[in-house]
Amino acid sequence: MPSNNNWFETWFNHPLYLQVYSHRDDADAKKLLNLVLPQTGLSPSSNVLDLACGAGRHAILLAEQGFHVTGLDLAENLLAVARKDAENKSLKIDFSRGDMRYFHFPKPFQGIFNLFTSFGYFDDDRENFSVFKTVADHLEPGGVFVFDYLNGPFIRRNLVPQDEKMVNGTRIFQQRRIEGNTVKKRVLLEHKDLGKLEFEESVKLYDPSLIERVLLTFNLKVVYKAGDFDGSQLSEESPRMILVARKEG
Repeated sequence: MPSNNNWFETWFNHPLYLQVYSHRDDADAKKLLNLVLPQTGLSPSSNVLDLACGAGRHAILLAEQGFHVTGLDLAENLLAVARKDAENKSLKIDFSRGDMRYFHFPKPFQGIFNLFTSFGYFDDDRENFSVFKTVADHLEPGGVFVFDYLNGPFIRRNLVPQDEKMVNGTRIFQQRRIEGNTVKKRVLLEHKDLGKLEFEESVKLYDPSLIERVLLTFNLKVVYKAGDFDGSQLSEESPRMILVARKEG
């Protein structure tokens, strides 16, 4: 595998990660799926993949609607949370550990979802875009790819340099900066038992027009765009880049 600053292998697998991102709740996940699912043409019995599924919020919501769901993530800690949640809700979901660049399943999917900025972790654009190739290779002809990511132009104009909050007794201080085409975040934690901890996140900034062109090189044609979970038109002022692309050929 190509060398990379694999900060995500440590941070996403840390027990405090979900505490920092506790604001990403089921309500947001439901809102996003309610927006994109009508644009996909997928029936509830479709076979779908939640790529970089994390703790399984979207995978579980999809399974509750009748989809046959597979979830893939690199962080075993998050997968354990997802498996337990699915088991508690008596849902059959195949959660697997794997790298989003190199995953392989024997049968293609009718839909693949990559949601809530679960992308752009790699320093090299070619590595990031290799995810799209692997997605295309795993889609049936006519299958759909649903992509939800931060919108580069918006972040450049509206970056919040720092913020602080308390979650379940843990102090969370976050500092953000932009270096070239990358937004970097320093996460400082003060936990009553674990003491002081520090992590760094790093994701690439992309314009929607570039992503659309790259998707097309892998025969993934964008058929729907939105700039937020309410379905507003995608523009440079949009906080999100929400795309539905269909595999041609």
